[in-house]
Amino acid sequence: MKEIQLNKKKVAMPFTILLVLSVLIFFIFIALFAPLINSYDPHAVDLSLRLCSLSYEHPFGCDLYGGDFFSQIIQGTRTSLYIATCTVIGTISIGLILGTLAGYFKGIVDQVILHIMEIFMAFPGILLAMSIAALLGNGLNNIILALVISGWTAPARIVRGEILKIREYEYIAAARSLGMTDLRIIWKHILPNVWSHLIINASFAFSSSILVESSLSFLGFGSQQNPSWGSLINQGRTVLAEAPHLSIIPGLLIFTLVLILNYLGDYLRERFNTH
Repeated sequence: MKEIQLNKKKVAMPFTILLVLSVLIFFIFIALFAPLINSYDPHAVDLSLRLCSLSYEHPFGCDLYGGDFFSQIIQGTRTSLYIATCTVIGTISIGLILGTLAGYFKGIVDQVILHIMEIFMAFPGILLAMSIAALLGNGLNNIILALVISGWTAPARIVRGEILKIREYEYIAAARSLGMTDLRIIWKHILPNVWSHLIINASFAFSSSILVESSLSFLGFGSQQNPSWGSLINQGRTVLAEAPHLSIIPGLLIFTLVLILNYLGDYLRERFNTH
């Protein structure tokens, strides 16, 4: 049985990957325990503290409305990672289902799904997400929906392409001759060969979701009630000369997370021996 497997040669995990995983876990920890970490309400306003400098009470200073910027960064991390996580789950789920149907059953099912994919892929992802977000309006659920609708084609293409190859293997024909149902063949023999590709795609999709969500929030399409990294950059740009850190800090966080996710994706691709 020809299946994609991890390289079984035992190799010590590189230090850079350990560092990448440590930073990623740190981000996840902040997102999960943001309410416990925050000592100030991220939505609080105190104009007497407007653009106050960095201090023990306010490690990142205050924004132009006197809100504690450290608390906003923590809340922004929670919001951005929540949106990206929901987006990846949504895109992978839809892509897995439609890609499996198209690749396994072929024929008219494949043609219909392929034409739908081509329609969505005809538009740049961020432009499509922006249009959908503008149509749906602001809000966490709306921006997640916009990102899912604009991003499901990538995993669907990957799944379809792999299944088109796998379904021609001899062991699939043998399973059919033994009377196994299509659902059982897909579950037992097809999907185990696809998971590695989806895991790799999920890493890149997560970083892409962070970038697109930040761009949409920067342009004003994100949630107004929940600060995210993109909206914090947009807020800080109006006082860039007075307090550049209000834009630099969330920008560096976006850069760091996207960098480590892409590095992790490259490492996983190498480990799974897929090219």
